[in-house]
Amino acid sequence: MHPLVYLLDTLLSIYNFSLMLWIILSWLIFLNIVNRYNEIVSNVFLLLSKLVSPALGFVRKIFPFTVSCSFDLSPLILLIFINFVRYALRYYFG
Repeated sequence: MHPLVYLLDTLLSIYNFSLMLWIILSWLIFLNIVNRYNEIVSNVFLLLSKLVSPALGFVRKIFPFTVSCSFDLSPLILLIFINFVRYALRYYFG
């Protein structure tokens, strides 16, 4: 595998992992399992939100139907897209 493709795949993997962490942490905060006023939880959630929010905003702008009712599907669409790009990179360049 070319080093640039490997680097891009690694970065997408890290972003995928941070998106999944953001999803899990937001649900834990929403269900009051984790206290959002805890300093560590607050800092981690703020960092993950700053990483994930621009991409989610872009997905929400392109697909406005993802934010219907109280359930947001934009993280799911973003996860599918990231995994599709990673698979395509490995298939064509790996």
